[in-house]
Amino acid sequence: MTKFKKIISLFTVVAIAAAALCCLSTAVFAAEDDLVIGDFSNGEVGGWTKQSNGTMEIVNDVARYGSAASLKWGDLGKSNYVYSPLLSGDNSLGKLLGYKYLNVWMYSDAANDQKFNLIYQDKTVNKYVQLTGIVNWSGWKLVQFDVSSYSLSKFAGSSETDDVQLFFNIGGWGTTAVDGTALYFDKIWFSNDNPGAIEEQSEVIKSSVQDGVGDVPVTNREVVFSADRLLKLEKDYYADKLTVSCGENTLTQGTDYYVYHELNKLYVVFADDLTRDFEYTITLNGNAECEDGTAIGADYSVSFTAGGPELAINEYNFSCGTALPQSGKITVTAGASNTTETAQTGALIVGVYDKTTNAMKALGIGNAVTVGVGETMTFSAEVSADSYDNCYVRAFLWDSADGMYTFGDYAELN
Repeated sequence: MTKFKKIISLFTVVAIAAAALCCLSTAVFAAEDDLVIGDFSNGEVGGWTKQSNGTMEIVNDVARYGSAASLKWGDLGKSNYVYSPLLSGDNSLGKLLGYKYLNVWMYSDAANDQKFNLIYQDKTVNKYVQLTGIVNWSGWKLVQFDVSSYSLSKFAGSSETDDVQLFFNIGGWGTTAVDGTALYFDKIWFSNDNPGAIEEQSEVIKSSVQDGVGDVPVTNREVVFSADRLLKLEKDYYADKLTVSCGENTLTQGTDYYVYHELNKLYVVFADDLTRDFEYTITLNGNAECEDGTAIGADYSVSFTAGGPELAINEYNFSCGTALPQSGKITVTAGASNTTETAQTGALIVGVYDKTTNAMKALGIGNAVTVGVGETMTFSAEVSADSYDNCYVRAFLWDSADGMYTFGDYAELN
């Protein structure tokens, strides 16, 4: 971690820090115009139903990394159907025809070449388009259908206001159930952006943690490797292609850490917080391959030392919720845990900044709070402005207004 020097004044330093932080990358969210037809990741069926044979149920033992559940479609026999809710009104056929992709996160235990249909049906005039897939993978896969060329002419006699229903089928339209097949769904949605697109990068593989870096937060349990192409569509393929050590000890996969992968991302997730001041090394075997058969080429290793902020921030909360008010007072609170063997003191700092110039318009400094070893405490600070028009509010946890040693990430509301 780095101490900031007080060059001119506290206000000047905060403004400079804010301008620099504006350059940091932020989380990427789904496009605003995505239309989600089914999202089972939180254990909700959301209006989906089944007909005829087979079972449909929410399960927790198979879920994408970061999700809590999935929808299982199993015990398949003849004529199996799983139906979406009816899409009508604002989500009728005319809107759906404006999308480029129909996306489905699906899981299969085995690549058994099971054929399945996804029927895109105009319920008003009973016209449909048949989309077909083959389960030639194991684990999770983003199955995509390009629907960018679809128009009303694809559904003879249809109109833009017609109702639509999607349904999966096995046992009809040229498909037969393969014994033992069970398919799982995480999310089903229409989009204009391609969620399966892989960003270009100069390296075959790179890591979210830079090799040789120190002070990686002890609460940072996840290291992500990004490849320049699609990774293997085979579940658990990389589990034995990695070695992970802490100090002189080799860690055990499935106990000390877990391995997940999807698209071009390989996740190494530690079961517990990292051990402060210990060096960790993750090595990916150079013989590990991507889906196109390309090998990594040479062992790829990343070493880092656990340390990071002595106060680990759990969550920031703004009294105004997720949107700034027109004017008045905003109270910000943050819970933080002491990850060290000595007491730590901090104070919450909240600033109001102009979006155009990044100039600070107002500043609030909370009371200093001391957090004992293993304890979690709440910090708070208030800031007021006559107008929040064209502004954003940013909160930091520092050791003090004079020391300006930063604990962890900031939070921003705009």
